[in-house]
Amino acid sequence: MSTSMFFQTVLPYTSGEQAGVTIIGLAGLTSLTAVLFLFIFKPPKRKTFESTYMFGFILSLLFANVLQSIGDVIVFRWVAMGAVKAGSLCSAQAGIKQVGNVGTSIW
Repeated sequence: MSTSMFFQTVLPYTSGEQAGVTIIGLAGLTSLTAVLFLFIFKPPKRKTFESTYMFGFILSLLFANVLQSIGDVIVFRWVAMGAVKAGSLCSAQAGIKQVGNVGTSIW
């Protein structure tokens, strides 16, 4: 028996859903660009946070945000297909988003 008899493995988007998912992808791309810009052109300096634990907290928060953003950018693949398809990319996206969400909520 095929598992596809029990679970729908491809879920097509309506036009409204596709527009909404595109906006999520654009927001993720904007966030990823902003954090990478910050790391490249204005990296946080440890000296600023010398007597506190804030340096580690800020770096952890930014790293978690990068993970969330990567998960958001993956939606462009689904938009290009016009549907979400169960598989390794879907599972990878779920794992990346989960780690990013938990990391952001902690820090």
